[in-house]
Amino acid sequence: MRRTRLVDVRLNPNKGSRAQVCAWGDIHLGAKTCDYEAAQATIDMCIKKGIYVLGMGDYLECATRYSVGAGIYEQTMSIQDQMEMLVETLRPVKEAGLLLGIHSGNHCGRITKETGLNIVTIMCQQLGTRYLNHAAYHLWKVGKQSYTGHSTHGSAGSRLPYTRIKAALDVFRYCDTELVLYGHLHGLDHMTSLYSAVNKARKKVESRARHAILTGSYLRYSGSYAEKKNLCPVTMGSPIISLYGDNHDIRVSL
Repeated sequence: MRRTRLVDVRLNPNKGSRAQVCAWGDIHLGAKTCDYEAAQATIDMCIKKGIYVLGMGDYLECATRYSVGAGIYEQTMSIQDQMEMLVETLRPVKEAGLLLGIHSGNHCGRITKETGLNIVTIMCQQLGTRYLNHAAYHLWKVGKQSYTGHSTHGSAGSRLPYTRIKAALDVFRYCDTELVLYGHLHGLDHMTSLYSAVNKARKKVESRARHAILTGSYLRYSGSYAEKKNLCPVTMGSPIISLYGDNHDIRVSL
């Protein structure tokens, strides 16, 4: 399946002029500490409220005998069952016209490394949705406004809250977008930074905002790999990004 580099879509408002996007990822379905009920509740809420879903990667645990630790013995279902359950979880989102596409991640990448098989592309084919590979750009049109974004599963190894959000902020060094959505680190966080830009049409300098967002996870802390490594606990869940069609306005709920 060919990689989608730019997702150029018009989003339908779900309240007034506002459209919303949920960045949903790092489920680790099959891991012993996966809170699937919480992940499913987020999906149910998105369908009920008309919120778009962007898959951020690492939906499955995909532990193999070559993985770090004892994951292959601790995961609660086979990789085949993990994949089938994930597809059935996202199928209603696709049927509602709310699935924007799904990224690959390092856990599903374990299967590619050992077999050459990309199971994320298989899930995309089964769902009939966009394959976003490791990173993608977005042009989201809402009403009279348009918004730019960059999403990536990520690869940083940050351990502390302020270094985790820095991984997302660092993407702005090479990425000229209003939003950066960053997975992998399991943190749920948002930071706004201001910068000055020249408006060529109005011939003036304007202050603009950029939003760096860590997209969360659905792993309980007790008994987890994070607890074993003495990493800080993080809040489970997914961010909801609100984009307004009348005025150019971005709001993020964690």
